[in-house]
Amino acid sequence: MTAAVGALVQNARKIDPVYLAALALLIAIGVISLPQLIDSVEFLLMALLSISPFLLLSMAAAGGAQATGLDQRISHLVQGRTSAMILGAAFFGSLAPLCSCGVIPLIAALLAAGVPLGPVMAFWISSPLMSIEKYILASAVFDVGFATAYLATAIVMGAVAGFVTQALVKRGGFSNTLKAGVVGCCASNALKEDRPLLWKFWQESDRVALFRDTSTASGLFLLKWLSLAFIIESLMVAYLPPEYVGQVLGSGDWWTVPASTIVGIPAYLNGFAAIPMVSRLVEMGAAPGAALAFLTAGAVTSIPAAMGVFALVRKSVFIAYILFGVTGSLIAGYAYQALA
Repeated sequence: MTAAVGALVQNARKIDPVYLAALALLIAIGVISLPQLIDSVEFLLMALLSISPFLLLSMAAAGGAQATGLDQRISHLVQGRTSAMILGAAFFGSLAPLCSCGVIPLIAALLAAGVPLGPVMAFWISSPLMSIEKYILASAVFDVGFATAYLATAIVMGAVAGFVTQALVKRGGFSNTLKAGVVGCCASNALKEDRPLLWKFWQESDRVALFRDTSTASGLFLLKWLSLAFIIESLMVAYLPPEYVGQVLGSGDWWTVPASTIVGIPAYLNGFAAIPMVSRLVEMGAAPGAALAFLTAGAVTSIPAAMGVFALVRKSVFIAYILFGVTGSLIAGYAYQALA
């Protein structure tokens, strides 16, 4: 009996924590209310079905970037040593189909190689805010207008952070960037393999395999977070009064944007999970500016992302990173609120 329980625990540890969280949430819903469990599962399946075309397109974008070697061009771009490269880093960082676990080793490798902090900061700020997959998903869940505003916010925030950082570096700031001993094999390997750009990647079997593996990994990553998001969204639909949301986040008062920025720090789970949940809040009456502030602040300053940055760089760079994220989110939220 003890051996069986031990084997069960060992197998449970191998399951992705996000899937475990989704399963635990469904079990809890079923214990509390069986009708709500049925409604939540039905909501989950219908939501996944409706988003499936965009999910497949996102998988193809992620796999294609790896297979063609486009991700290498992004790496080469942010190694530029001129101010013009800051704009390029911010632009391509906002489109790069890189997850947070892939950005940290890349940033570590760039900094360890002596790449100027300005372009790296521009890429570092813009990359978690937006990507090809997020733009596609935001266009489907919100609309093209909101998705474009989100993309523009990522580019502008990255560029401003890069130029401000470069100006501070020229004045003697950030003399030491990386913490000692943080550049391991993952970081050093991020820039090792040089794949020439090849748009017709299907001509090489190894690139086809890379496309397949990357697309599959991207799809599974998106699927698990979207599933958890849709389960939570089903509960929001059932139990969160729309009139309350409208009063709290849709009032248009000055404090709704900073409140959303602050809430985004602990409450933000994942960019793909946040988009459908925030969309539901907007449908319930939340102000669009507050929604944009939540998405941008959460992406940069969420606890998991902040922990990764804190472990990588020295305190001064970490504080600058947080300030860029919070300040940019506030400005973006107020600006979008004024224009929406």
